Amino acid sequence: LAEPAALALDPEAGAAQPLTFRLARASVGEVAVDVSTHAQPVRQGSAITLRHGPIDETLLVAYESVEQTFTFTHLPTRGEIVLGIETLTALPARANGDALQFVNDWHHVSYSAAVAIDAVGNRIALPSIWRNGQIELRVPAAFVATAQLPLVIDPILASNTVVTGSGDVGNPDIVWAPATGWHVCWQRIFAAGDWDIYVQRLDANLNPIG
Repeated sequence: LAEPAALALDPEAGAAQPLTFRLARASVGEVAVDVSTHAQPVRQGSAITLRHGPIDETLLVAYESVEQTFTFTHLPTRGEIVLGIETLTALPARANGDALQFVNDWHHVSYSAAVAIDAVGNRIALPSIWRNGQIELRVPAAFVATAQLPLVIDPILASNTVVTGSGDVGNPDIVWAPATGWHVCWQRIFAAGDWDIYVQRLDANLNPIG
C-alpha cells in the first residue's frame, strides 16, 4: 500500500513512503496456521482476496481508506486467535490508544483498532498491538468458543486528506499548537496574481475539525 500524500508536498519532503503489510503468522489455540503460501488473488470490484488455508484475507480499496479483513471460513480448533501482520516501512510506528499510527513529518497513516464479528453479529473490540515489527491482533478464546462461522477480523487503514480537487494549491505548511492542535495552511489561486490563504485546524490524530 503506497500511502497517498495528505498535501501537495514541498520538494524537501521527498517521495511518498511505501507501506507494506503481509500476513506472517496465524494460530488458533495451540494450532499454527500455515500462511506461507496462498492461492492466486481473486478480484471482485474494488476487493482483492487472498486465501491462506482457512483464512481469506481481503483488501477493499476506497478513496480515503483500505479496509483489510481476515475471514475464518472454518477453524482447526477452538481457542484464542492470534494474527501477526509483518509491516515493512521506514515510517516510525506509535500507539494511539488501541490503534497504531505510522508517521513522520510529512506522512500519516493510521491502522485502526480492529473488531471481530461472527456470523450472527456478535462482536468484540480488538486493540492493534505493535510487537517486533508486526501488528498483532488477538481474539480471546472465550469469544472464539461460541462464535458462529464465518468469523471476520476487521481493521481499517487510512490517511488524512486536507485538500481535495484539481485547483492550484501551493506552499503548504503544518504547525502544532499545544492549546489548539494541528493547523495546516496553504495557498489557493483565485485569479491571475491573486492567491488566497487558507488554514485548516486538525485534532491530535490529524482529523480536520470544522
